[in-house]
Amino acid sequence: DMGEGIEGCTNSEACNFNPDATLDDGTCALVEDICGVCGGAGVEPEDCCEEGESPDDCGICGGNNSSCVNYSTEIQPIFNSNCTGCHGSSGGLNLSSYTDLMNGGNRGLSVIAGDNVNSLIIQKLRGSGPGSQMPMGETPLEESLISLIETWINEGTQNN
Repeated sequence: DMGEGIEGCTNSEACNFNPDATLDDGTCALVEDICGVCGGAGVEPEDCCEEGESPDDCGICGGNNSSCVNYSTEIQPIFNSNCTGCHGSSGGLNLSSYTDLMNGGNRGLSVIAGDNVNSLIIQKLRGSGPGSQMPMGETPLEESLISLIETWINEGTQNN
């Protein structure tokens, strides 16, 4: 190296940062697209699939929805066993059905599709939301059950 430098992205905040670069070449991309490609042009789930494939409801290219968390067989039973005793007809939130869950309660929406972190139900189950940790007065849900609900929310809160 005769002092000419190495061209590349020198912005450490960019997803394509090159720690060896000494000369910025103008290629820095600060965000990944929907497909996880740094500086990519993907804006729809279909953009991430190979030609002729389309994503299933879980976002799996060429999938058959079998990898999705199923609301009726996996999520509703958790609510039935742990929540509907209080949140079936009282408590400001009804967790007896998908429709009731999605309608929310006294504090607004309980789930935000695709965003488990900001979904009130997860905050309450983890004890990080306003008021008491749920289920109130009971042992907190097992981590595996909370994680399953989080995955269902992040998959888009499908009514499947």
